[in-house]
Amino acid sequence: LENKAYKSKIATYVKKYKFAVDNKDENASKILSETFSLIDSAVSKGILQKATANRKKARLSMYGNK
Repeated sequence: LENKAYKSKIATYVKKYKFAVDNKDENASKILSETFSLIDSAVSKGILQKATANRKKARLSMYGNK
């Protein structure tokens, strides 16, 4: 159950970041760095695999560079 809660937290931050980018919010880069740190800590805790985390981070970066 802890893993599910942590993945849910990551999904929430991803949604916040996408919303910020779509609305041209200046805090988007701050939210992105918080999301990256959450994803990295999930890898260290064994919740996400490293390749999955890298894919998520790459897709978020591409989303912000549109």
